[in-house]
Amino acid sequence: MSLTPTRQDMVDQMQAELVKCATELGKRCRRRATGAQYVAISGDGAAAFFAALEPVKLAKACP
Repeated sequence: MSLTPTRQDMVDQMQAELVKCATELGKRCRRRATGAQYVAISGDGAAAFFAALEPVKLAKACP
Protein backbone atom coordinates (compact mmCIF):
# COMPACT_ATOMS: atom_id res chain seq x y z
CA MET A 1 0.00 0.00 0.00
CA SER A 2 1.20 3.48 -0.83
CA LEU A 3 -0.14 6.40 1.18
CA THR A 4 0.79 10.03 0.68
CA PRO A 5 -0.98 12.31 3.12
CA THR A 6 -1.31 15.92 2.02
CA ARG A 7 -2.99 18.89 3.61
CA GLN A 8 -5.52 20.78 1.54
CA ASP A 9 -7.50 23.64 3.06
CA MET A 10 -9.40 24.59 -0.09
CA VAL A 11 -12.71 22.73 0.01
CA ASP A 12 -13.40 23.12 -3.71
CA GLN A 13 -10.03 21.55 -4.52
CA MET A 14 -10.75 18.59 -2.21
CA GLN A 15 -14.08 18.06 -3.95
CA ALA A 16 -12.46 18.26 -7.39
CA GLU A 17 -9.92 15.61 -6.38
CA LEU A 18 -12.72 13.24 -5.30
CA VAL A 19 -14.48 13.74 -8.64
CA LYS A 20 -11.22 12.96 -10.51
CA CYS A 21 -10.93 9.68 -8.61
CA ALA A 22 -14.60 8.85 -9.26
CA THR A 23 -14.06 9.48 -12.97
CA GLU A 24 -11.20 6.99 -13.09
CA LEU A 25 -13.23 4.47 -11.10
CA GLY A 26 -16.05 4.91 -13.61
CA LYS A 27 -13.62 4.07 -16.42
CA ARG A 28 -12.59 0.91 -14.54
CA CYS A 29 -8.94 1.97 -14.28
CA ARG A 30 -6.93 -0.62 -12.38
CA ARG A 31 -4.43 1.91 -11.07
CA ARG A 32 -5.78 5.35 -10.45
CA ALA A 33 -3.27 8.08 -11.25
CA THR A 34 -5.27 11.18 -10.36
CA GLY A 35 -7.57 12.34 -7.65
CA ALA A 36 -7.98 11.63 -3.99
CA GLN A 37 -9.50 8.38 -2.85
CA TYR A 38 -10.16 9.70 0.66
CA VAL A 39 -10.53 13.00 2.42
CA ALA A 40 -10.60 13.68 6.14
CA ILE A 41 -12.62 16.58 7.41
CA SER A 42 -12.21 17.71 10.97
CA GLY A 43 -14.94 19.38 12.93
CA ASP A 44 -18.54 19.57 11.83
CA GLY A 45 -17.86 20.56 8.21
CA ALA A 46 -18.57 17.14 6.67
CA ALA A 47 -22.28 17.74 6.07
CA ALA A 48 -21.68 20.97 4.17
CA PHE A 49 -18.72 19.45 2.30
CA PHE A 50 -20.69 16.51 0.94
CA ALA A 51 -23.86 18.52 0.32
CA ALA A 52 -21.85 20.83 -1.94
CA LEU A 53 -20.16 17.95 -3.77
CA GLU A 54 -22.92 17.83 -6.35
CA PRO A 55 -24.20 14.25 -6.36
CA VAL A 56 -25.19 14.63 -10.01
CA LYS A 57 -21.58 15.34 -10.97
CA LEU A 58 -20.42 12.25 -9.06
CA ALA A 59 -23.10 10.11 -10.67
CA LYS A 60 -21.92 11.17 -14.12
CA ALA A 61 -18.27 10.53 -13.22
CA CYS A 62 -18.85 7.08 -11.79
CA PRO A 63 -22.14 5.58 -13.03
